[in-house]
Amino acid sequence: MNNLQIEVVAPKIVANFEDFKSNLEVYTKKFEIDVTSENIKEAKESGANLNKLKANIKSEAKKYLLEVEAPIKEFKSKLKDIENLLDTKRLKIVDGISVFEDAKRLEHTQKMRDYLDNALENVSLRDEFKNFMLPAPSVSGLTSKGDLSKKFKDELDNLVSSAIERQRLADIEIENQRLKDEARANEILRQREAFEKQKKEETPKPEPKPEPEPKPTVKSSNNKSTYEITLKYRVSATAGVESDAMLNKIIPMIEKKQIPIFSSNCLEISYE
Repeated sequence: MNNLQIEVVAPKIVANFEDFKSNLEVYTKKFEIDVTSENIKEAKESGANLNKLKANIKSEAKKYLLEVEAPIKEFKSKLKDIENLLDTKRLKIVDGISVFEDAKRLEHTQKMRDYLDNALENVSLRDEFKNFMLPAPSVSGLTSKGDLSKKFKDELDNLVSSAIERQRLADIEIENQRLKDEARANEILRQREAFEKQKKEETPKPEPKPEPEPKPTVKSSNNKSTYEITLKYRVSATAGVESDAMLNKIIPMIEKKQIPIFSSNCLEISYE
């Protein structure tokens, strides 16, 4: 590529500045006056004439300056065209880089999600602990073979380990709360049972009602009545004595009419 070649030809403006300045000094001598009430009007006119003269000189000089500045403006315009050409090419490359890097970041994000999903398949983690904030994707986050770099694998492994630890601590807290609730419920139940027991003990027991005496069964025949009376016996015996042994002693007594004295319908028989 050929380099831009620039040749500068300095503009030259020729003017009789020194002679013109000398003539002005002579011409303006007449304007050097002391302002008084008599010449105030003349002084104002003199100031206006000097200002008009300055404007005319400036306007005339500007015409020549525009002629000199014209090639400079043309040079700047052509230089701007070259800059725009380079910027257009550069911006196209910048856009291509942006598209490429966005695609790389998207691929990196998907690789991180796949790696995380695979890691979660090997651990027991509840859904509420699976809300992960992935590391920011990077263009350099993948190896030349398209795999995750070790740096990002380590970061994702740390995320999973941290989630497992949070779940473990949460389970401990839940279990501790369950034990507290269970202990509280047991204490309430114990207090209620104690209260019911105390209430039951303080309530007077009703006196047992006497058992009604059995009515004799009457059978009439030939002007005679036969009464069948059932007697109950309360037997006091040594602990452990079998009921058959007690009956073997009581029955002969009844047969021999050796019936002890009794009150009401209960018979007291001591058996040792």
